[in-house]
Amino acid sequence: MILLCGILSLAVAQQPDDPRETLIEANKQERSILTEIADLDRKLNDLEVEKSSLVSQQQSIQDKKRTSNKEAKEATLELNKRKTELQQSIQTLYQLRRKGLARIVFGTEDTTTLRRRSSYLLALIELSSIRLENYEKAMQRYESAKLSVE
Repeated sequence: MILLCGILSLAVAQQPDDPRETLIEANKQERSILTEIADLDRKLNDLEVEKSSLVSQQQSIQDKKRTSNKEAKEATLELNKRKTELQQSIQTLYQLRRKGLARIVFGTEDTTTLRRRSSYLLALIELSSIRLENYEKAMQRYESAKLSVE
């Protein structure tokens, strides 16, 4: 019984008798809880900002990827077009060689025909070199587009 009375007296002694102390303790707990809520709110806002930043980065990466894919397709089409042009030009020059280029150029009897044929051949050679340069540029563009896709 004495033990029970001692425990009750300790329990009564631990409880504040003054309602002011109870109110002060409640205010402290309230401030602590409000501070925790403010911290959580700040962390939530930081996470939302980070999320929006990541979403915008993802969007820009996807846009760059689409652009790179489009450029690669365009470069491939241009490369194929230039390749076809170059093949036609080479075939024309090869056919001239088979017919005897020296005979075509020097088989003329007058100088007017010789000049006309030589200017024609020079134009073919010049066009072929231009097409070859265009093909090389298209190939470089294709390679750079291919690298940007990867």
